[in-house]
Amino acid sequence: MGDIERFVHLAQVEDLYVILRPGPYICAERDMGGFPYWLLNKYPGIQLRTSDVAYLREVRTWYAELLSRLEPYLYGNGGPIIMVQVENEYGSFYACDHKYMKWLRDETGRMFNLEMLAAKVNVNIYMFYGGTNFGFTAGANEAGPGRFVPDITSYDYDAPLDESGDPTPKYFAIRKVISEFFPMPNVPIPSPARKMSLPSVVLKPVDSLLNKMLLSAIGSPAINARDPLTFEAMNQYSGLVLYEAVLPTGLKTDPIKLTVENIHDKGYVYTYVGTLSRQNAINTLPITLGIGEKLRIFVENEGRVNFGTPNDFKGIVGDVFINTQKLQNWTMIGIPLDNVGKIHEYINRKALLEKRYPSKRIIPKISSPVQRGPTIFQGTFDIARIDIMDTYLDPTGWGKGVVFINGFNLGRRVLAADQ
Repeated sequence: MGDIERFVHLAQVEDLYVILRPGPYICAERDMGGFPYWLLNKYPGIQLRTSDVAYLREVRTWYAELLSRLEPYLYGNGGPIIMVQVENEYGSFYACDHKYMKWLRDETGRMFNLEMLAAKVNVNIYMFYGGTNFGFTAGANEAGPGRFVPDITSYDYDAPLDESGDPTPKYFAIRKVISEFFPMPNVPIPSPARKMSLPSVVLKPVDSLLNKMLLSAIGSPAINARDPLTFEAMNQYSGLVLYEAVLPTGLKTDPIKLTVENIHDKGYVYTYVGTLSRQNAINTLPITLGIGEKLRIFVENEGRVNFGTPNDFKGIVGDVFINTQKLQNWTMIGIPLDNVGKIHEYINRKALLEKRYPSKRIIPKISSPVQRGPTIFQGTFDIARIDIMDTYLDPTGWGKGVVFINGFNLGRRVLAADQ
């Protein structure tokens, strides 16, 4: 929230009005609908979007900080904020808590001039200028078992101006319709921004998360517990968690049956035997005893549900069974992928070691991409020209992963489409 005043001031400088959506709930295809993940750690049983006492306490704290900073920018005070939205599509939410709705109204008060509603207000186009949910900010939707769908990184909703600011066919269609009823303002039509093409970038594997050296360098300290812990219980927002447990002895069948009651959202079982998937309702896998004595599952957070009830815990959310035997005594290592500096430090340290000991294979190389496990790849490119223009990354042919450029997280990448 550090730059919110600057953002609103910039809109005012550009002669724009602001419709502010500070929440507490916004949906907006944002991770958990805009709620901070730590609410589920602090209050595991919290009833979001209701008159739950703990929830309202946190909302009150949020408003106390936010509203005092934005009050000077309200339209009635000479600022650009003409409306403030404090909930989103509440009529489709199961709780329909009228006490909560009244609380929001009374707590915020007259945050904008109600006279605007009596005037000839205009149409709000959502979105007009396409946005991007960079990093791990994109959420997800779920309409029942096997109907979990992560949101894509793009957030332009077929906007008149796309994410790069270029006009789309919809822009010209809207302009044509408006011109039939009103004189067009004397402003230039936006021209597409110039683009540049760069050579292909070769990505080379650095190391696998199956390697303990990398895991200890970028992972959080191991946590031991009888049962699997969620991301939230580990106070982790994003990335992956590695779950490890020793398989029981004396198993009579081969293969054995692995069952994870609730996997949120993808679980990669190693030595690689398959993928557990919330999206595809895959909660069981056959495992041969040749896997070894230790079961390892990398669980990935693909975005918290943003619509409806956003109490979306991540990780292994339930019990794990081998055949009918409950598996206990777990070790968990968080890999939040929120500190690229740690990755860079590891890459540099590894390069120095290999330069110092060129004859030694410091880290075993695994040829099969599947057996390699989650792997860090690195590539470099130089921009020698002075005239820098927009460009795009084409990940055609890639698998699943996360893309960083100069430490900036572009977002998730899945096989079907950019996420």
